[in-house]
Amino acid sequence: VTHNNIQDWFSKVNNYLEENNICQILDDPSRIFNCDETAFFLNPKGNTVLAKRGVKTVYQKVNVNEKECLTVLITCSASGLVAPPTIIFKQKRTPHDIINNYPEEWGLGKSDSGWMTSEAFFEFVANLFYPWLIKTQITLPVILFMDGHTSHLSLQTSQFCESHGIVLVAFYPNATHLLQPMDIAVFRPLKEAWRKKFHEWRINTYE
Repeated sequence: VTHNNIQDWFSKVNNYLEENNICQILDDPSRIFNCDETAFFLNPKGNTVLAKRGVKTVYQKVNVNEKECLTVLITCSASGLVAPPTIIFKQKRTPHDIINNYPEEWGLGKSDSGWMTSEAFFEFVANLFYPWLIKTQITLPVILFMDGHTSHLSLQTSQFCESHGIVLVAFYPNATHLLQPMDIAVFRPLKEAWRKKFHEWRINTYE
């Protein structure tokens, strides 16, 4: 990752938009989208533990489900519009208590690992994001910036987006910590709040 390589990436994206006569998308923030997913651990480690005053050696109990997580995919526009999120659960069959209390407009996916898969991402684009664009009356085509993970770049997803006015643009490799707005502006404070709330719940539950 160098300054020149990132500048070259911007130039290539701009050239592609000009060659396809869709540069006008950049003039409308409501047509510029960014999506990203992150894992939320169901038993996150905290920075502190509870112990008696004066104890020299403190241990934190490690639970068997410490690596259990669910994946949250969030999509926002440059104008501040937020599309319905999708949550990927690590289950073959979603329990009824989750289904019965789940927001109707949100996407619900599942995978063996709890992580995003190409099938789950296609379902998000085809069954949630595109219908939401139509319902919200967003002018097509739109640009969807994302990282270049293999789950985002399947042939099925690319073909659907090409025929439905969604221009997929992958960020420059290994540079999402510089280019991915979600990491900096959304997920970092959200995860910090999640860890804080979980720690409060654990104290109130086991005190």
